[in-house]
Amino acid sequence: MSSLDLISFFSIDTIKQDSSEWYAVDEKELRGSIDLNSNNTRGLSIVDALSHFSNQQQLLGYYDGTKESEKEVVKESITKMPDAAQISLDATHNSAGLLSDIEQSDRFYLTQIKGNQKHLKEDLVHTSDHLIADDVLSEIDKSHGIISQRDYEIYTINTEMLQPRWSESGICNMVKITRSSCTLKTDENRKEIRYYITN
Repeated sequence: MSSLDLISFFSIDTIKQDSSEWYAVDEKELRGSIDLNSNNTRGLSIVDALSHFSNQQQLLGYYDGTKESEKEVVKESITKMPDAAQISLDATHNSAGLLSDIEQSDRFYLTQIKGNQKHLKEDLVHTSDHLIADDVLSEIDKSHGIISQRDYEIYTINTEMLQPRWSESGICNMVKITRSSCTLKTDENRKEIRYYITN
């Protein structure tokens, strides 16, 4: 599921109509910026914000991947976002510091938790295994010969349930998405589970 799909779903009841737009903040490496004669695997990159609804793109900053971290540029770029901006982040940007900065700036985030935050993901899996979801919704669609069912489970999260370093992050909701799909031509079945957090 794309961030836009999840945002469209999650916005129904939780996002105020008069609030700011959703922005996808991400970095892109500039083609040809890596010196092939060196041992560097990173080059020059830009950080941008793409409006989910207007598709307008805004350059937030840039950095040299051989010397700098994209997390620092994203952190600095938050102050350039509109007040009350709602920000979706790639999992690579997840850190207690960055999410806490977004929370303290009165902005809203939605981000997927993957293996780069192993302990947090384990806590979320444990939560979904032992607590009853506050809300459960499902949708089924058929496209390109694949039938997919997505089950959404929304849980209330208290930061006291998590490691102390997340105490200022404002995490208050988790969305567990289970996608079950069947390819009609081959009868192949697949299942994937993703975890998202919001403040």
